[in-house]
Parts: sequence; C-alpha cells; structure tokens
Amino acid sequence: MKPSGDEIAISYNGNGPEALTFLESVLESTLDLSSMEPSVRDTIKIDSLEVLVKLDAQHHWPLSYRIDFRLDR
Repeated sequence: MKPSGDEIAISYNGNGPEALTFLESVLESTLDLSSMEPSVRDTIKIDSLEVLVKLDAQHHWPLSYRIDFRLDR
C-alpha cells in the first residue's frame, strides 16, 4: 500500500495461490465458473496476475482499479 497525496495505491503482482483465489472470484461472473465441470475449472492455471486499486486516502472509497492477467495454456 502506497499513499500518494489524496490516493492510496494497493497493488499485487504474482501467480501464487492468492492470485488463483482472487481470479476465480472475478471470473465467477464473467465466465460462469460455477456452471463448469470441476475437471474443467481445475485446469485453469495462472501465468501472471497484476492488480492495481486506487482508493481515496480519507474515505477509502475506490477510485479506480485495473486487473491484468494471463492464463497459462
């Protein structure tokens, strides 16, 4: 977490188990992961995940976010 004036920036860059947990939550609605067979769901492998969230420093309201990910083939 990095405060910068009126904003706080929170970032993550990696591919560990927390990346998979986060990405599964994000993809749940976009790819309808819950309706996929578990054997298909379990084949999803993350090559890289980068998340950047900017918050209002005073109220901690979200100002912007960016999510970039690459799946391993």
